[in-house]
Amino acid sequence: MTDFKKLFPFIKPYKNFIILNFLFNVLSVIFSLFSISLIIPVLSILFGTIEFNQDEINKISEISIFSLEYIKLWIYNKIYFLISSYNELYTLGIICFFIVLFSILKNLFRYLALFFLTPVRNNIIRDLRNKLNKQLLHFPISFFQKYKKGDILSRITIDLSEIEWSIIGLIELLFKDPIHIILFTIGLSMINIKLTLLCLIIFPVTGFIIAIVGKNLKKNSNLSQEKIASLISQIDQNISGIKIIKSFNKEKFIYNIFKKKNEEQKKNS
Repeated sequence: MTDFKKLFPFIKPYKNFIILNFLFNVLSVIFSLFSISLIIPVLSILFGTIEFNQDEINKISEISIFSLEYIKLWIYNKIYFLISSYNELYTLGIICFFIVLFSILKNLFRYLALFFLTPVRNNIIRDLRNKLNKQLLHFPISFFQKYKKGDILSRITIDLSEIEWSIIGLIELLFKDPIHIILFTIGLSMINIKLTLLCLIIFPVTGFIIAIVGKNLKKNSNLSQEKIASLISQIDQNISGIKIIKSFNKEKFIYNIFKKKNEEQKKNS
């Protein structure tokens, strides 16, 4: 959440793109859920295990159209009608057609969600580059004497690249993943409430373990970034002082220094 607060001023001007991304993510998850839910009747028909309770199906008129039970009974009512009016093979073909259609729509809406996310990412990176360059030009001379050139270049290039992917991950974490969790939990509860409750117990434990691992990876990543900055500084020094290096035949000595730093960076990666 701290990361989101820092990025929010940069995200705010592009809220229209975020809204479109959110809407298309919702549609993508809905059609994904539909395509998965239709697999159960297909398997039931193929293995001959599908059973219809006519009294239960007739209860559809008594149930609210906004309830999960209504959706479930409506689907089975249509399948029962197709099987009784035609045959199981025809019904299977119809269901498979809708599975393919829903899968295409799911991927289409997922593409559109990413399509509207791209301008957000590109514009934020542009704004960050402009702000970073503006601040860089206003820093005192003492700043450039204190920090290595490689460290500054690393922050402008590598760190911004990391931020670029973090923006995508953060937006999806806030606007896509919650939709997935809520809608798929609803879908699972329609299929089997006991398994859904079991998943809800396991998820927090899994999330806690992932959070611990993520913190350790972040520490290693920060250390690795420092080593990369040191490597860039070394390369810059080598290029700037190439005449002196060659004059004193110190190529092998400088190479060994770089090799040692490069090995340290690899161990921290």
